[in-house]
Amino acid sequence: MSDSPYPWHRQAWQTLEHAINQERLPHALLLYGPPGSGVGRFMDLLLQRVLGTDRAGHVDAARQHLLAVGNHPDLTHLRPEKERGVITVAQVRQLIDFLQLSSAVGGRRVACIRPAEAMNRNACNSLLKLLEEPPGPVLLLLAACRPFLLPATVLSRLVRVDLRARDTGSVAAWLGTDGAAGAGLARLWGVGPLQLAGLSDARGRELSTTVLEGLCTTRHLPVPVLAEQWQALGTERVLQWLLVWSRMLVRDQLCSGTTAPQALQQATSGLQLLSLVQLHDTVEHSLGRISAVGSSERNLLEEVLLTWYDLSQASPAEV
Repeated sequence: MSDSPYPWHRQAWQTLEHAINQERLPHALLLYGPPGSGVGRFMDLLLQRVLGTDRAGHVDAARQHLLAVGNHPDLTHLRPEKERGVITVAQVRQLIDFLQLSSAVGGRRVACIRPAEAMNRNACNSLLKLLEEPPGPVLLLLAACRPFLLPATVLSRLVRVDLRARDTGSVAAWLGTDGAAGAGLARLWGVGPLQLAGLSDARGRELSTTVLEGLCTTRHLPVPVLAEQWQALGTERVLQWLLVWSRMLVRDQLCSGTTAPQALQQATSGLQLLSLVQLHDTVEHSLGRISAVGSSERNLLEEVLLTWYDLSQASPAEV
């Protein structure tokens, strides 16, 4: 793993690095950005800086090794329970008990919650007291793709770190594209540079053609059959392309543009903006659930297809 942040994260990294050097790092940070923006890598680099160095910022080989093997005594992770798909109040209470212990190596106790939006209401309520009254030198790192799903009471107590790739120039340079191609990234905005890298290669373009044909020309193919075909192509990449196209369709209606593929424009010519937004939200939600919960990929794809057919006014007999 590289020891430097992505180009579009440099400013955020420099801000936090300065806060660490001044011993003014907030005790609770919300790292947020869409899928493919590199939030996970930024969090890992921050963990290396906080837990893998001494007070002077010098790398400590022993601490770095503990992080690398996932056995650092001052670090804990909260992830959704596979059976329920959420982070529960019981998990948050265990986290609180962990943070109340003294540091094993003389620094901070650190807890990572990702995705933070997977916390249910009771879990969020339990976290509030910890955010208001941290037990000593601790650091809470929350990662989210959709931070707006967190309660306002939680959001107001977090220092937000925006990791969205807003600088198209740095993204274009990182992808190895020219200026003209970099300008075209705006049409794919919200997907994330890491996803763009996977979509823009030869295999990604070939896959997009196959998925687009399945979406626009096989309207009467049974949902389970098409979902199985898409799963064989790679569920995450399929959903990424669907997210790109749904964003284009919404933007085209709002701005009277024509950025979406012509075949897709024709297939959705009768849909209203609200329907396109619903399709976009379904795709985005399904994409987020791939890593957030132990959901069946086939079920995620079928959910998207059923939404597509329903919005396109296909009868139950046709799907």
